[in-house]
Amino acid sequence: MGAPLPALDRVALPRQSPANAPWLRSLLILVCLTHILTADQFGDFTYIDTGTTITITGYPTNAVGAVEIPATIVGKPVTSIDNDAFAACLELTSVTIPSGVTRIDWEAFADCYGLESMYFLGDVPAEVGSNLFNDTNSLTVYCFDEATGFTSPTWQGRPVVRMGPSSPVKEWMADHGLPYDTDPHQDLNGDGVNLLLAYTLDLDPHDARSGLPRAMMGPDTLGMKFHAAAPGITYTVQTSEDMKTWGTDGVTLSELDPDGYRTATVSRDSPRRFMRLVVNE
Repeated sequence: MGAPLPALDRVALPRQSPANAPWLRSLLILVCLTHILTADQFGDFTYIDTGTTITITGYPTNAVGAVEIPATIVGKPVTSIDNDAFAACLELTSVTIPSGVTRIDWEAFADCYGLESMYFLGDVPAEVGSNLFNDTNSLTVYCFDEATGFTSPTWQGRPVVRMGPSSPVKEWMADHGLPYDTDPHQDLNGDGVNLLLAYTLDLDPHDARSGLPRAMMGPDTLGMKFHAAAPGITYTVQTSEDMKTWGTDGVTLSELDPDGYRTATVSRDSPRRFMRLVVNE
């Protein structure tokens, strides 16, 4: 049995009720406020978890290039961008706002001198603070044709461009900081992987080749794991013994995992066994 707990009267606190101890009330209020304002980190994003939703509160001011604000963090929707959250991020060039964001507070993107593109994947947020783009003078706002709330020809003092009807491929390109009108059949860096294939396999379009599926050799099987959850895409795994005649007989597919991946396996019951992934829009 452990040592007995010390008696309460041995704790050196004044014998006063909360009503007669203002210092205690202040302490309790301070503790509560500290808990409410505690921020967490998700990659480069600083955020506050309200219990049901997420508010982005900060981002590194030395960040460079394109940034995609995530639609969810720790399984909860990102709904708010706090005041000054991205202020003075001087070298940001592109920002993608997910459709679930309903509030962007004042000067959230102020003094982002290099910011050229902001892609909204949904409607105008219900709450928009003042001076949102203060001194962000090179910015163009992009939205889909069906998005509501964007005025024309400018919104918040910045030019607005309609990107046509929304599509998963366009949203994916916006997420990766690519111009909305980029040809999806384009191979950005000559690595043999075009943008449509990168979208299909959920690859980084700027370094797609490094993420391509690779063969997995088991004692008696040949396998391949691949992303299989891109909207609008059909996936077929085929096998062959001579790389001339291909079919799906003998291919076993796993269920889709939580990250959108499947694993295909086939028996190595012949001296030569090949496998390929065929994707179609």
